[in-house]
Amino acid sequence: MPSIYLKDKHIERTKEETHGAIGETVDLQKEPRVTLSFFLSRHNNEEDLEGFESAFKDADVLMIEVLNWMPNTEDIYNRISMGNVDKNDLSALDIVRQSTNPAFQYALIKKLYGSKKTVIFPDVPGNHELAQRINVSNTQLREAINRYRTSLLSGKLDEAVAYYREWLDLSSQIQQLREDFIRYRIRSELKALKRYPKFRGKDEIKVLQIIGAGHSSLVDILKKDGVAVATILPESNDDEPLEVTILRKRINEEEIQDELCTRAMIENILQSIVWSVEGRGISHSERSLLDNLTLGDINDLALKLAAESDVRRKIGIIFELIVEKDPAGSDV
Repeated sequence: MPSIYLKDKHIERTKEETHGAIGETVDLQKEPRVTLSFFLSRHNNEEDLEGFESAFKDADVLMIEVLNWMPNTEDIYNRISMGNVDKNDLSALDIVRQSTNPAFQYALIKKLYGSKKTVIFPDVPGNHELAQRINVSNTQLREAINRYRTSLLSGKLDEAVAYYREWLDLSSQIQQLREDFIRYRIRSELKALKRYPKFRGKDEIKVLQIIGAGHSSLVDILKKDGVAVATILPESNDDEPLEVTILRKRINEEEIQDELCTRAMIENILQSIVWSVEGRGISHSERSLLDNLTLGDINDLALKLAAESDVRRKIGIIFELIVEKDPAGSDV
């Protein structure tokens, strides 16, 4: 395996976890069947867990996408699952306060509390070399975002699209590296689960992986690997950000039009505004307003942005155009 897949002492399961206690004989004749389900989520707000409950209640194991996790993080989640943490203290835990999506994480651990589910993190841990590479790249990605936003708000569409494509190239490279890692870890963990003493005697171990909708390509890849993928929730991707759509197209080497890039940049700015004001992701209805913008609207927008010097007013111009094009009227 490539060096990024080298086993890590914080990733490997202990012999007692996977083989039973020392001196204990484990029956290897009847291994349970392991099935994997995916819950694809935007993981911004509590609303992004809609439909999660039905899949979660039947699961034996919950796998969670958490980049840069540390050894004690997985332990904390398992303690929450066992009910060994004061429920009144959940919102004060570092895993919530220091999260990039605290509302979502708080909602998730409330559902996890006392469920007795085994929790596993297949994502890249913070002490792994790949995590360091991703962190450096994230700094470069933020710089690329600032460049294309500056160009867009200056009305320089061609320049903004060029910078956006730079961001897209780097982002897709990092996403593929991370997904390769997660793919390997999921397959490894699914095999290890068959030997957990906790699941001895079960005919089937049901695993639920909650992961960002942007990683939906993992589902097809794991199916091709021969992994038994039972269900995918939610089944529709109508509400996914344009950024996710474009990343998937880039990874699949599909053609991406400049107009789609421009819409994605506008959506990104709209998302930033809503997040800074209300601390949430944009809704499906808010995102759908962008569908009403024609290429002519976008070109007119560029001219208006170029003529305005005040940044706040530039953002207001974007908002006004989106609301103006909403045939039903908008509460954005």
